[in-house]
Amino acid sequence: MRAAALILSFALLLGACTTEAPPATVITPSGPPAGVNYRINYGEAELFADSVMPVSDDQLSSFRLLTGKSPVAWGRYLCHFKPEYDLTAAELAVMQRNNVAPFLILQPGQSTLSRGAAEANAAASCLASRIADLKAMGGSLPDGLEIFLDVEKDTALSAAYLEALIPALQRYGVLTPYTRFGIYLSGAYSVQLRDLVNREIARGLPISVLWFNRYPLRNYCGPPQFWQENNIPELGVANVTVEYWQYAAECRAYGGRYPASSFDINIRRPATREVAS
Repeated sequence: MRAAALILSFALLLGACTTEAPPATVITPSGPPAGVNYRINYGEAELFADSVMPVSDDQLSSFRLLTGKSPVAWGRYLCHFKPEYDLTAAELAVMQRNNVAPFLILQPGQSTLSRGAAEANAAASCLASRIADLKAMGGSLPDGLEIFLDVEKDTALSAAYLEALIPALQRYGVLTPYTRFGIYLSGAYSVQLRDLVNREIARGLPISVLWFNRYPLRNYCGPPQFWQENNIPELGVANVTVEYWQYAAECRAYGGRYPASSFDINIRRPATREVAS
């Protein structure tokens, strides 16, 4: 009996050990340690621009002079709350002639982004209407169009707005299987905004690219000097595979015909990088 009791006690003890929960696994964000910079593989870097001013041949020439590369795309507003900033059919002709793809930037007014479905539907309706107007005037938009919601620094973007905007864009035929939707995060330093974007991506909203704002060097408009990852430790990781970065602001080539026509310079995150010494 005593031997049987000992065996039973041992079996119970072993069972307790085998059902004990494993220790929690701590998952750390991928990427470099804080403060580590990467060199750019400049040969594979894809650069593009964005501007408030209308796109012109002179701006395209200025971009090539400053960076040594032609822009693959150019971002312009459509349905800006100041209509004079909006893209025109004439600009689309300039881009098409120079083999530059348009990016559409939706900026309906930052105060509306913290609201709900009514404001989101109005923005989607406006975008659909303005795209139709451009096409009616002979403007050509590519099948693989990229559309970005402009979220400026310190702007509160609500889940209700974002969850209503994307389905509305789909209903109006603006977002198709060939179209990509992204968010421009001038407020990329906001924990709440990153958390919201990550939650909505996890829920299945088709947010496929994020466009970050960071200026590593002040008053610099040449080729990018180094690369920084989006996963800032104190803010967490933004869970997208495609990242665009705005790294130079209000650039221009002085001496051109339109030196006041400035633009910002951006880069798609290159696949290959080297740690800078």
